Amino acid sequence: MHPAQSQLFADHHNFLRLLRCLEAEVSYYEFHQSWRAHISVILDIFDYVQFYPEQYHHPLEDEVFDLLLDKGVGDARELWAMKSEHKELEALTHRASNLFNMVANDNPVPADLLVTVTREFLIKQLEHINRENRHVYPLMAEHVSDAEWDSMLASVVHRKDPLFGKGIIAEYRDLYNAITKAESGVMAGATARAINRPTPAV
Repeated sequence: MHPAQSQLFADHHNFLRLLRCLEAEVSYYEFHQSWRAHISVILDIFDYVQFYPEQYHHPLEDEVFDLLLDKGVGDARELWAMKSEHKELEALTHRASNLFNMVANDNPVPADLLVTVTREFLIKQLEHINRENRHVYPLMAEHVSDAEWDSMLASVVHRKDPLFGKGIIAEYRDLYNAITKAESGVMAGATARAINRPTPAV
């Protein structure tokens, strides 16, 4: 397996870990215990998403979508839909990030709004990852050559994963610790149940 392909698989696993951590934090707002939430961890989550998934993972996937479309492999409508979802997810990320930055700056934001927006972000991210795992990743494993991976990598700006890669940068150390803590605890809330629900068989 080409290292870039392996990295995309690893990214999805790690993104699910990140979603679980965010669910654990937002559940405090869901149950009117906002004082227990770690706003710095939440902000770091959205900061990471805007730096690594949006700047490297999604652009590389877009290259994969384009290649599969050019080859006529897979459901073209499904591939176009998933590619367009990247922009929709980025807009959701920015909206949620802006709301929590307002909270960090002591601006009033209703807890219900924070929960609603974050839950939408969580569920849509999960659905998108699951759809890619079912409909795109098997295709790229079968139809993308090492030479094509090398060519696609040359078309995107490479970014090292600062959170799950080798050597966590200091800025994300608290976030990584929060992720491992969330994995060892019991999550609550509707989104947690959605995240933990097994992916339906195809």
